[in-house]
Amino acid sequence: MTSALFAETAMDFCSRYSFDKPPAAPRPPKKSVQDLPEEDQLQAAMRASLQGNAAAGNDDDDDDDDMDMEEDYEYNDGDSDVDDDNANAADEAAAAENSAETDSKPSATEEAKPASLIDELLKMDVPDEPASGARIQLRLPNGKRVVRKFNPSDTVRTVYLVCVHSNEEAKGGKDFKLMAGFPPKDLIDDVDATVEACKLSGEVITMRW
Repeated sequence: MTSALFAETAMDFCSRYSFDKPPAAPRPPKKSVQDLPEEDQLQAAMRASLQGNAAAGNDDDDDDDDMDMEEDYEYNDGDSDVDDDNANAADEAAAAENSAETDSKPSATEEAKPASLIDELLKMDVPDEPASGARIQLRLPNGKRVVRKFNPSDTVRTVYLVCVHSNEEAKGGKDFKLMAGFPPKDLIDDVDATVEACKLSGEVITMRW
């Protein structure tokens, strides 16, 4: 080899390879599957088939997992809705029951309210008028006048009793007052006192609403 040919060969070598890395042997060109022997081609086809099946299996597993997660979510979500509906129905039933109990029970005011005097008088019968006694004139709200005799030992409650049974509105439970004397005085404070003690003989008692 001449010096000129050597120099040309060296320059060509330096231009293609770097001295920073050790030289590597050139890789043999890849052979096509068709260039392989029939047995090698069969093995290559089997490997490719196995790899394809494995990849497809992984994809199917991923799809199955996604479907299972969606089904679990839908199932759990449905259970949640059912639980919420059941809870709401139970709350409404309890509220209705409490409301019914509240409505059926009388209020504390109603329980504590004593029976009115009129309610007591309506359960009583008017005694017979005595042949003699204290003569009292009763002036009713409708302008009607009732003159009646009472035993001196009768209480003012008896006077109230006669007034109740002498007026239809009072029989229906309408409250009223009995006023006597001058200036007129409400007799309700003396309801248990006697006619004689209250000096009602000869008096005019006015019945007012």
